[in-house]
Amino acid sequence: MEDITKMNDEQVLAYIDGLEKEKAIEDEVIKSVLKIQKDLLKQRAIMILEDKARALGKFRNFQKLIGIIRQQLRQEEVDNQSYVTRMDGIDLVLNTGEWICDKSGIRRISNKNGQIVEEIACWQPVIISAIYFNKELCSYRVQLAFKESEFSKVKTITIPKSMIATASSITNLADYGIAVTNITAPLLVRYLNDLERLNVEIIPRNEAISRLGWIDDEFIPYDNSISFDGETMYKELFDAIKTEGSYQTWKDMVLKEKSLEARMIIGSSFASPLVGLLDKLCFFTHLWGTSGIGKSVALYFAQSVWGEPRKLVQNLNGTAVALERLASFFCNVPLCLDELQTLKKTVIAKDGGFDDILYKLGQGRGKSRGTKNGAIDKVSTWALSIITTGEEPITTDNSGGGAKNRVIDIYCKKSIFTQATGVINCCNSNYGFAGRDFITKLMDYVKRNGKSHLNDIYSSYFEYLMKSTPTDKQAMSASMIALGYTLMKMFVFDVDEAEAINEGLTLLDEIRPCLVDITQVDNVESFYTDLLSFVAQNKHHFIFDRTIMGVTTTYNPLENRIEVWGKITALEINISNIIVKKFCVDRNTSYTKMIRALAEADKSIYIHKERFEGTRPVRINDGVIRCVTLRVPAENEKQMLIPIDDEGLPF
Repeated sequence: MEDITKMNDEQVLAYIDGLEKEKAIEDEVIKSVLKIQKDLLKQRAIMILEDKARALGKFRNFQKLIGIIRQQLRQEEVDNQSYVTRMDGIDLVLNTGEWICDKSGIRRISNKNGQIVEEIACWQPVIISAIYFNKELCSYRVQLAFKESEFSKVKTITIPKSMIATASSITNLADYGIAVTNITAPLLVRYLNDLERLNVEIIPRNEAISRLGWIDDEFIPYDNSISFDGETMYKELFDAIKTEGSYQTWKDMVLKEKSLEARMIIGSSFASPLVGLLDKLCFFTHLWGTSGIGKSVALYFAQSVWGEPRKLVQNLNGTAVALERLASFFCNVPLCLDELQTLKKTVIAKDGGFDDILYKLGQGRGKSRGTKNGAIDKVSTWALSIITTGEEPITTDNSGGGAKNRVIDIYCKKSIFTQATGVINCCNSNYGFAGRDFITKLMDYVKRNGKSHLNDIYSSYFEYLMKSTPTDKQAMSASMIALGYTLMKMFVFDVDEAEAINEGLTLLDEIRPCLVDITQVDNVESFYTDLLSFVAQNKHHFIFDRTIMGVTTTYNPLENRIEVWGKITALEINISNIIVKKFCVDRNTSYTKMIRALAEADKSIYIHKERFEGTRPVRINDGVIRCVTLRVPAENEKQMLIPIDDEGLPF
C-alpha cells in the first residue's frame, strides 16, 4: 500500500476509492485511514471503505474490525506515551509525555482494568510559555499561553506559580478564559506539573520585576533582559514607557515653555528617579487654580518625558489603597494625579482625610498586610515625585504641619503654557525619548563622578534656600526640583554644568516665595491663634467685663439664656475643655497633643500633676468647670478679643 501521508486530500480520497473491494477489510488499509490527522478527511475515507465492505457483504465484520484496530492504535499511543504540543500560533514545542495537547485540548489515554480510557484535562490547548523569577520578591510566576477556540488568537496570562499548584487554586484560571472546573482541575494541575518537569531546559526562564524604576544599577524598563510579570492591570502602564515621534520636536517644545510652573513641573519629573538614587524623601508638587489654565496639560508635559502621557497620567476617583499600589508600581517614575478634588472627596469620606494620604505617600512605604496563610506580605515601597493638580490647594488651614511640609503648593494665576493645545498635541505625538536619554547619561555621570557629586550640587541648593526661612522639608523638595532641572539641562540639552547649576539657582529664587516657612507649619502657634479667633467669634458664650459709654459691667450669657462656655479675665481666657475638644474634632486635630503643646509653649496655665491633664477647675456661676486656660495674648494680638460693640458704640 502506498504512503497516503504524502498525498493531499483529493489524492487520498481518489486512492482509497480506487482500491479493490477486498482491500477494504485489510488491516494495513484500515490502520492507514485511522491515522489520518484531519477528522473530516478521515471520516470520508472510512465511508468509502464502508461502501466497499457492504458490496462484499462483510459490513458487520468491517465494523468489528475497525473497532478492534482503533483500540489497538490507542493502546500503542498509551504504550509510547510520548507526545509534543501542537498549537497554532506558538512556535514553542514542548514534550508532553503521556498527555496530548493539540487543537482539541488536553487529554491522556490510559488503560484501566483492560479498558482504554480518555481523560480530558481541558478542551482548550494550554501550555507554559515562560517562567519568571521576580528579583525583588524572590518569587516565581508563570506565563500560560492558550486558545479559547480553534480559530481564536493565542492569549497569554502571567499568574503566580502557586495558582497552578493545587486543584482548589487552579480553578481561578476560569476568570481568565481557561476552561477548568472542579472536576478537571486535578488533571490540569498534573498536566502542567508534568509539562514543566519534562521541559526544564526548554521553557524560557526570565528575570522579572513587577514595577518601574531602579533595580540594583539598572532602570526598568530600559534593561531589556528583565521582563514584566506584575498584575495585568499594570501591564498597559508598563508598556506605555516607550518612544514615539521625534525627540527634537519634543525638545523644541520644552525650550519654548519658560513659565515658573512649566519649569517646576519638568524639573519634578526629572527629579523623580533621583529621589531613589540619592535616598531622598518623596515630595509633592501641586498646581491649583481655575479651570482652563493648563493644569492637566502640565501633567502630560511631565509624563511625556517617560512615555505615552495618555496612559501614564492617572485620573483617579479611588481609595488610599489604590494610590498606594499605584505609587508602588511607578516606584521611581513620577506619579501624576489629575483633578485631585474628585479624589479628595472619596478619600476624605473613606480613608479619614486627605492629610493621611499625604503622610502615607510621603513616607514612601505602604501598610503591612497579612497573607492568606498567616504570614506578612512584603511591604511595598517607592521613592518618587508626586505631581498633582486641582482647583484648590491640596492642604487646608487645618492640615497638620507635616502635611504642609510635604507639598509645594503653586497657585496658577494665568495660563501655564504659551499655547496649551499645541503642547498637549506635541506631548501625545512625541514622547519617551528624554527619559531613556536622561537615565543613560545619568548612569554614566554617576560612574564617572559618583553619587557624592550629585549630593554636593543638591546640598549647595539646600544651603542656598536655608538662608531664608523655609522648613527643612520644603527646602529639600525645592532642591530636588532644581537638581532635576539642572541635570535635564545637562543631559538632555547639553548645557555646560556650571551654566546649568546657575539656571537651577535662578529657578530656586523663583520657587522661594511659594515655599512654606516655619511659622506656617507651627501647629501650636496656628492652633493658639485659631482658638483665640474662635473665642472672639463666640464671645457671647463667655463671661467677661465690658465697658459701654464709660460704664463697666459684667456680661453673663446665662442672663440671656445662652450656654456658657467659659470666662475671660484680664489675665486669662478659660474655655470649657468640652468646647475645646469639639473645636479639635472640627479641625481634625488631636486634643491631647495640642493641649500639651500649648502648655510646653507656655501659652496655657494648668495644675501640675503626676498625670498631665493640661486643664484646671474654674468656678463659673454656681458650678466648677474643668477648663483649658489660655494666657491673655500681647496687646497687638489682644484686639481680636474686643467685640465691635464694646466701646464707642453709636447706639
